[in-house]
Amino acid sequence: MPIKNAINCRLPRLFLWLITLLLIGCANKMATVRTPDKEMTMNPQSALATTHCFGRYLIEVPTNFKFAQSYAHRAGDIDFIPHSNQRSFEELIEQRVAHFKAKPLNREGKSWYVDTLVYAPNKKIIRYYNRGPNPYITELDGYVLAGKAMYKFNSGTSTSKLESGTKWVADTLVRVRERAPGEIPTEPGFCIDGGFIKGNENVYESVTIGMAPADQPAVRINFNTSTPNAIAPGLLAREDKVNGFFSSFTKLRRGKRIINGIDGEESLLRTTNNQGDDIHLFTWESSHGSADNRRPAIQIELSAGGPTNKMASPYSDQEATKLWDSITSTVRLRPGAF
Repeated sequence: MPIKNAINCRLPRLFLWLITLLLIGCANKMATVRTPDKEMTMNPQSALATTHCFGRYLIEVPTNFKFAQSYAHRAGDIDFIPHSNQRSFEELIEQRVAHFKAKPLNREGKSWYVDTLVYAPNKKIIRYYNRGPNPYITELDGYVLAGKAMYKFNSGTSTSKLESGTKWVADTLVRVRERAPGEIPTEPGFCIDGGFIKGNENVYESVTIGMAPADQPAVRINFNTSTPNAIAPGLLAREDKVNGFFSSFTKLRRGKRIINGIDGEESLLRTTNNQGDDIHLFTWESSHGSADNRRPAIQIELSAGGPTNKMASPYSDQEATKLWDSITSTVRLRPGAF
């Protein structure tokens, strides 16, 4: 694969929280584990929730939530530049070209800048040598202006595969379009921030969404999907390996859980931070994860309170679980995504 987006599997962020908690000490009593034995399906859409398209999936999210979005594709890591027009598009291209031309020669005596390929007035690729010490890697910044939205796809390829890597980026640029606020596409493709990449190719795709209620700074929910990464072993198996550590946590719910036809496992935990405040740490992970973007690795996390921000969870166990279920139970593959 010439493009550099293949990302190594990484330990979920929840375990970084747990390691910190282990160091500061926890003192909660064990509670009975409740394992859901029925498939939990999508709730009816609430007047207080809005449907969002992230990648190829839909989620109902409360209207008072704020978002931080990050996307990647085989064509590159994607940057969204809103409120753009043809003039700002041209100015940005000129600034970037001037930036690379002004750089001193690399260790091979070559200019950083290679060339600019123009496919249309609103579709261009800048090619330049790698910013690091390796002169044999060429970076590609593909820019596309779609309506009032501009996107940059940044990727890298070995110099020997430059043309094939360039073709992949160019082919992606022509499939990008703007997406109206609240629009849920019905055609095959991948939703990005304010836009849409048409197609059903089986390629690398990654979504990272951070969500938080505007009035609750101690609460955060993360939604992640990626291919070809799989998290192995599964969530419950990883917890079982360090069962002694989890003996100090209150287990509100733990076991297998199917969400709208997606097999998975979840663990809903409560513990305390070093101020003695309650913290909720919830995780659900899909049981699959493969190179097929029809079956990506999916992970959802909720953290309410934390060991480092000195904030307590603002929720009771019942309230935290209700919020968790109201969001996670709506996660489903978008109809027509493929």
